[in-house]
Amino acid sequence: MNRIEVRSTEPFAVFRQGNSGWRVSEPFNFAADAALVNDLMATLAGLEAVERDGFVKDVVTPADFVNYGLAPPASQYALLANATNTGVATTNQVLAQLALGSNFQLDKTLVRREGEDSVYAVARGEIERLPKAAFELRERRLWNFAATN
Repeated sequence: MNRIEVRSTEPFAVFRQGNSGWRVSEPFNFAADAALVNDLMATLAGLEAVERDGFVKDVVTPADFVNYGLAPPASQYALLANATNTGVATTNQVLAQLALGSNFQLDKTLVRREGEDSVYAVARGEIERLPKAAFELRERRLWNFAATN
């Protein structure tokens, strides 16, 4: 995975900068804190359905996504990887995409994975940990100078 795109309070994108870390590229350009980006990925990877059988509804038609606050969603998180296309241009291939519903409940949030017709409920506390704006991933280090100075 080389890129994370978020559409939320403030749409933004973060990309892997070689082996040296992560960088926010849109709408601003600044270094991202590697620990915060790792927390974002760990939170996304650790999301689990809280409903007994996992689903709020197993099969939902696109017209019904409005009833679950998923059309349009309140937030979207997409994980992308570089994929070359005919060797001429580099494009981003979507590895996973998660849409979060806008009709929050006290203890859970409704979500759906791109390409699926199911709606899941996940713990709202886990969703609250996800960044909604680029500044939330800003590098936290204030100083960068040699100890001899």
